Amino acid sequence: SDERTVCDTITLALLAPKDPSLEYKWDMADATIISESNNGSVYQIRFTTPGEKRISLQTVDTQGNVTAVTDQTIFIFANRLWKSYQCHRKQLPKVP
Repeated sequence: SDERTVCDTITLALLAPKDPSLEYKWDMADATIISESNNGSVYQIRFTTPGEKRISLQTVDTQGNVTAVTDQTIFIFANRLWKSYQCHRKQLPKVP
């Protein structure tokens, strides 16, 4: 399913190899970065709050000119209780 919920891991990836003459500037809204590839071409992110999220990528040349902008808006739904427990279980206090 394409439904994204709080705590789902989302993968962002460049579709072409990085151009070494460009700087890549990601705006991942309020996402938490879970992992990043060594060359910065693949990220795994997670949102902890529901709502509309805009993810964008700008490329900037060596003179500081923006050469391209790509963005996508996704909606993150609140998750079900079980999924919430699975996402946050490491943060739950132990019951004596």
